Amino acid sequence: MLVTSPNAAQSGSLSAEIQNNANQNVTVVLISEGESEEMEPTGPSPNGNQSDSKSDSTGSDGASDEQGRSPSTGDLIREMGTEDVYEVQGPYRRLIIADGIINRVPQWHWEDIKDVTRAVMTRYAVSNLVRLPDDDGKVYWVEPVGADSAILRHVPNEAAFDRAGCRWAAIYDITEQENSFSGYSKGRAMPGSGWSCW
Repeated sequence: MLVTSPNAAQSGSLSAEIQNNANQNVTVVLISEGESEEMEPTGPSPNGNQSDSKSDSTGSDGASDEQGRSPSTGDLIREMGTEDVYEVQGPYRRLIIADGIINRVPQWHWEDIKDVTRAVMTRYAVSNLVRLPDDDGKVYWVEPVGADSAILRHVPNEAAFDRAGCRWAAIYDITEQENSFSGYSKGRAMPGSGWSCW
């Protein structure tokens, strides 16, 4: 973001108040009498931690794969040299718990998985929240068990959801094809308190 003022050159100084939201880092460049100073971005990152690094120029959130493309919602990403595959949704990523799921979902293809650096991967907060089709909008916490299976634990109510610090934007809607995967089983509900989404 570039902040300037018609009076900046005359006054020799410029002050600006920038309001950040939880999903964006802002780089501020102050211009005064032909000089510029770049300031560190501030504000919480998608995982709620204070940001301490500059955004780079590779994409709107600074994240890019090995070809320089920024992952976007719906993309599958994998950290270089590892096997775990994640689906991106805004500032979030969720683990695809089994290879068989990728083969079931028509829009997913192995050759489309973007290999990214660890730095890029960690810019996306992990979400374990899903909603199943035809299940009255219930939200579940995905608890991986072993290499290719997971227990779906119902989040009992909105109060428990809020106490755990969960965010509605972090919920993934599971497709019919993925829902038919036999590695998912329903377990006991999450408790009303004492756990955290992050």
